[in-house]
Amino acid sequence: METNKKLIGHDDLLYQLIELHKKNILPKKILFTGNKGIGKFNLVNHFINFIFSQNEEFKYDLKNLIINNNNRSFQLFKKNIHPNIFLIKKNKDKKYIDISQIRDMINFQNRSSFNNNMKFVIIENVSDLNL
Repeated sequence: METNKKLIGHDDLLYQLIELHKKNILPKKILFTGNKGIGKFNLVNHFINFIFSQNEEFKYDLKNLIINNNNRSFQLFKKNIHPNIFLIKKNKDKKYIDISQIRDMINFQNRSSFNNNMKFVIIENVSDLNL
């Protein structure tokens, strides 16, 4: 999973999401839409890293909008093993996201979160879902 450690072009949206989070009024579900390659996935990575890194040694650099490469949550997310983040993306050999991935996501949602932190489900490309 590749992410740009510097956020470019979505500063205002990131600050708005952070304010909603700080005020404890962040919506339960957020849908980002737009053309492929404009940075939606990168924005989500930065926002999630901001949230999880607050209680970690290498915090998110909010002034420069940079993810610290040594951040524990970033390393776990990069390896797709973060206990509070579930990533769904189409497998390379499939035409659509597999129903078993959705079942796994439902199981993830039904489990309690690690350290009572927020849980996130990210569907990398919603258009890869089928009916």
